[in-house]
Amino acid sequence: MADYDISPDEIPIFVAESDENLQALDKILLLLEKNHGNEEDLQTAFRAAHTLKGMAGMINHERMVAVTHAMETIFDALRKKSLDIDSQIIDACLDTVDSLRKLSEEVETSQPYDLDVDALVNRLEGLLHQGRATLLQTKLDTTADKSPDSKPVQAATKASELGSNATSFLKGNDGDLPVLADISPKSVASAARAFQLILALQEIGEITYQEPSMEVIDSALPVHHFVARVKTNVPLEEIRKRLVLISEIDHLYIGKEEIIDSSQSTKSTPAPLPPIPQDGYDMLGDYLVRRLVITPDQLQSVLFLQKKENNKKLLGQLLVENGILSQTQLDDEIGRMILEQKVASNTNKNVSVHKNNGSEMTVRTTVGHLNALMNMVGELITDRNHLYQLRARFEAESKQHRDVEELAQTVAHLSRITDQLQEEVLSIRMLPISNVFDKFPRMVRDLSHKVNKKIELVIHGEDTELDRSVFEEINDPIIHMLRNSIDHGIEDPETRKAANKPEVGTITLSAQHEQGHIIITVEDDGKGIDTTRLKKSAINKGLITQDDADHMSDEEAVNLIFLSGLSTSSKVTDISGRGVGMDIVRNNIQRINGTISVETKAGVGSKFQIILPLTLAIVPTMLVELSGTTYAFPLVMVASILRLEDKDIQFIRGKPVTMLRDSVLPLISLSEVFEISEAQQKKKDWYYVVVVHYGKLTAGIIVDRLLGQEEVVVKSLGALIGDIQGISSAAILGDGHVALIIDVPGLLQLSGIH
Repeated sequence: MADYDISPDEIPIFVAESDENLQALDKILLLLEKNHGNEEDLQTAFRAAHTLKGMAGMINHERMVAVTHAMETIFDALRKKSLDIDSQIIDACLDTVDSLRKLSEEVETSQPYDLDVDALVNRLEGLLHQGRATLLQTKLDTTADKSPDSKPVQAATKASELGSNATSFLKGNDGDLPVLADISPKSVASAARAFQLILALQEIGEITYQEPSMEVIDSALPVHHFVARVKTNVPLEEIRKRLVLISEIDHLYIGKEEIIDSSQSTKSTPAPLPPIPQDGYDMLGDYLVRRLVITPDQLQSVLFLQKKENNKKLLGQLLVENGILSQTQLDDEIGRMILEQKVASNTNKNVSVHKNNGSEMTVRTTVGHLNALMNMVGELITDRNHLYQLRARFEAESKQHRDVEELAQTVAHLSRITDQLQEEVLSIRMLPISNVFDKFPRMVRDLSHKVNKKIELVIHGEDTELDRSVFEEINDPIIHMLRNSIDHGIEDPETRKAANKPEVGTITLSAQHEQGHIIITVEDDGKGIDTTRLKKSAINKGLITQDDADHMSDEEAVNLIFLSGLSTSSKVTDISGRGVGMDIVRNNIQRINGTISVETKAGVGSKFQIILPLTLAIVPTMLVELSGTTYAFPLVMVASILRLEDKDIQFIRGKPVTMLRDSVLPLISLSEVFEISEAQQKKKDWYYVVVVHYGKLTAGIIVDRLLGQEEVVVKSLGALIGDIQGISSAAILGDGHVALIIDVPGLLQLSGIH
């Protein structure tokens, strides 16, 4: 069992922040692959890796520290232009992110993964050295070209490995003195040692070339190899005396002479480290004293230095500079302090209040508290609806009574307050849909490589907000649709070229608000859906008859993809082709009162559109009555209301229909579908019809009476009743009666309309 320096209260924060940074790295790495090293993206990637390393260090997760340190070094080399980005680096970093997820989970499970950390680190370091060697060779070639007598060092990155190549580089150029050094890998401040070398060389002359650059050294990340040329008139013996004072140098060449060999050298007292920049934090000194990391006297002495002559160096910087703490110790303590502050801020019922730079305050709470608040708002809405009914009854009985007028005004005011409260609670529960979308670019990249296709995922509307309760329901449907587009929709590059299409296929994932609900679209520019093959596959599997297929339009045939067990794939892969997926998509969406439709065109592509309610807790409905029972139709699926007489109803193949805007509208008797006995039905000269739509299907539902629109609080039917086709859930109305909420897709299927 793994043993980490972290309390149970701190574990959820560690895991959540790790997930956040790892998801950010996934997204940024794909952007880097596309944008070839955008500076802003590189800075963000470096910060995320650095944060992960600090978090792992403060809980003594040594394996995670080793991996994040190696990846952080890669990002720093990329942002400092000492390494070029390529597909090998992106692949290695993405694999590293996957491994870091497993290492992060170790903290939660306390069980170590069987993961070869050394192999991961060696892979990253190998890519780093290989890339730096290539760049260094190019620079050395450029330097050597200035003199006809000098030759480039053949990809030498270590002074100790120069061998016979040393002569060409150490020969110098126009009198320049070459200096090469290997800094000990055990050094806790190797960048500072490189900086000391630069300062010493600047004192003796002019540096005409150096590797790594000053920007790399300023980053304070590890520098293991240093190469420079310097113009100087200082005697070699004097140069030697100055450079050997610098500690933690394993190998040192000055000119043609190897001055230091780590296996034989003895050095004097190390020179003090130069300043290493470190961000400051409020109350850091008090925290370090309380942790017994430094003494009060040490703190006072550093604070005195900070104030002396208006010294602008930060406290942490001075602690490292004066040898009181190492940079690693300081990083670990700062990380621990930040985590303790976050835990402390969540101890009061998991609620924390933060003040931003401005005057605005933010509150962080748990999902459980939000769900409880939403339930209470739902009960308030139920009581508000009851008050509406009481007000209407009193107004009918005593229209002119003053108390009735006051009651009406109070109910109206309460209604406005309830509406505002509902909107505020909903807004608190809203999250940007990017929380779902951000994981898909990585998935599309990996799967497209697996099937040897070139595919680009384009995302629009990631800032669109959605109730967090809907998030869990849409993740799987979108995954299924993306996998189908990758495996079935987008063609391979050769086929696309033959069809005069770009080699790179495009999948577009978008989200937007429209008329009180969310529309999510997945569209590809692939080959489209072959309706002929769909029909043939459905017939072979016994899902439809040949007669059904012959009378199907292309639009009806496309909807066959939602039948369970149907697949047109000629082979089964681990991506798709098993006959499962799209039926799950439809079932998941129907369960949350959503709809899905599909459009396709051969050779052009396919488009799936999902329409979802903004929230699952409170639903606007149209209330109707049938044989004394109240039913509710989700308003999002209601197109219009009709009042028909007997003469308006005709029959086609024994099925009732009517004409609506020059189109045939099939009619469904709700009493027949739910098998309500005729004895309960009253013969009427006219009928109310609720016109509903689902995807491209439209039908009219015949009911006894319309009761009006009302927002209802959705309640599950529970395990005792179970699933009932045509009924999705229930709601308690203001008068205390229960209304059954109609499952429109299930009702259409039950009535034989597909």
